[in-house]
Amino acid sequence: MTRQERAVTNPLTDERITVREFISDLAGSARLEVLRSLDDQPLTASKIEDRGQVTRQTASKHLAQLTDLGLTKSTNSGVYELTAGGKIILCAFETCFGDIDPERLTHLTRSKHTIPLLHTLSEEPLRPSEVAERDAGSPSRATVRRILRLFETEGWIEEIDGEHQLTPSGERTLDTYEELAVKIEQVMEKAPWFQRLSPTRTDIPVHALSDAKLYVSSPHSPGIVLATALKLCDPRLDHFRVLTSIYNPTLFTAYDKLLKLGLNGEAIVDASLYNRLHEENMEHFLDDSDYKNFRVFCLDEELTLGIGIYDQEQIAIGAYNETGGGEHIAMLLSSNDAVVQWGDDLYNYYRKRAIHASERSPESAN
Repeated sequence: MTRQERAVTNPLTDERITVREFISDLAGSARLEVLRSLDDQPLTASKIEDRGQVTRQTASKHLAQLTDLGLTKSTNSGVYELTAGGKIILCAFETCFGDIDPERLTHLTRSKHTIPLLHTLSEEPLRPSEVAERDAGSPSRATVRRILRLFETEGWIEEIDGEHQLTPSGERTLDTYEELAVKIEQVMEKAPWFQRLSPTRTDIPVHALSDAKLYVSSPHSPGIVLATALKLCDPRLDHFRVLTSIYNPTLFTAYDKLLKLGLNGEAIVDASLYNRLHEENMEHFLDDSDYKNFRVFCLDEELTLGIGIYDQEQIAIGAYNETGGGEHIAMLLSSNDAVVQWGDDLYNYYRKRAIHASERSPESAN
């Protein structure tokens, strides 16, 4: 019955988090109430206390913990709001509670043996003695009997001819738990990215991020994202599209060489980058007249997001509206079809709002 527990390291804290324990600690807790209180609007700890759920001291303690994990963020005035990661986890819990109430979820996650036992019984009906003797990692017979009694009480299993098997309710419970666990696992594992991602972009298919690679620049490794982006600058590409709001002459120069060789595609720059290029006398990067198959477009809005789509097979998504005041970037690189499609849809959303660079002046954004 041995099944390795989901566990990930949060890069923001270097803490090893067991997902089941995280769920058990959060379900029905004051920390979850603090997350809920921020769902409507940013608040201070005192304002959270005014709502009557927790004291200011308790709210402050939980907000510090949640901010360390990347689920909330604060301003200099002590106002807290949810990050994209916080919104995704809160929504995942609320969705889970539609099938498993907080008390039942706590029962389900209290022991390290309950989830593996549900998985085991989902594979085949078994007698209690068979569960206990299944492998070296199986719990004792007494523990198995206790857990089976819990499952029977909750209606998650039924006994037929001495064998226990999952009921439809048990199958839904297991599926619901796994969906919640996957989202928590990915948000924790990619915390620096979800911390920076705009909270309006929580529709990303989190379940599809398991194979995505995370790259985070920092004072200790400021060039890691740039180095990764430069490696993606491949002359064998057939089609390249990019949405960018980061000023990076090194990267621009590298792609300029490819574009002059005839790389097919297009770029969208946001208002801040458009103006910055003019301020730095580098507006020639906005001139696509030397490119045979590439066009440059501009947005009349500022973004904290970057997207690179490579032959519709791989996507790089950068986010940088948090730590370091936008100085340090977190980027995900993925070839998953669902993630590529999400990024493609988002790119196309901005492409419809963009105009050709020649039609825009730097003053129009002021």
